[in-house]
Amino acid sequence: METKEFWQNVEASSKEECWPWVGFIESHGYGRLRAPKGRLVLAHRVAYEKANGCIPEGMCVCHRCDTKECCNPDHLFLGSQSDNMKDMKNKGRARSLRGEKSPRSKLTQEMVDYIRTSPNAKILSGVELAMLFDVGKATVYDVRNNRTWTA
Repeated sequence: METKEFWQNVEASSKEECWPWVGFIESHGYGRLRAPKGRLVLAHRVAYEKANGCIPEGMCVCHRCDTKECCNPDHLFLGSQSDNMKDMKNKGRARSLRGEKSPRSKLTQEMVDYIRTSPNAKILSGVELAMLFDVGKATVYDVRNNRTWTA
């Protein structure tokens, strides 16, 4: 897509404000467009490239503003995937599926409370508790020692 045609799909205003992509928005909230050869690309990555040149391989284009459809080059910066995840976590946007909410969890909060506090659980071995709750003995050990299911 030519530069002029690209920017016609961006609602640009002052340098401080977000410039939303007004074209197609994907289900995760990011602007998308079709690049040469029919490949779909993220609009904010194209905006960064048009303003700053090529994006080094493996680098993410991150948003300072946390507005997924924003294409304002002043709001965009390069970072590794790790940088992007740290930025997301630092801004409180990381979705954490912990405890019962984790699709991999076999235990409920009630089971964890039993393992940690029940007088009966104190006299049972880790192997016995593991068999009782159909989990591995390492899971019971980790719960008992607060290595998992922490606040």
